[in-house]
Amino acid sequence: MRLSRYGQRKHNKRRVTA
Repeated sequence: MRLSRYGQRKHNKRRVTA
């Protein structure tokens, strides 16, 4: 989307910074 690693850090357990 547009939130790479700041907007979806609320529920991103599988793809954090991959």
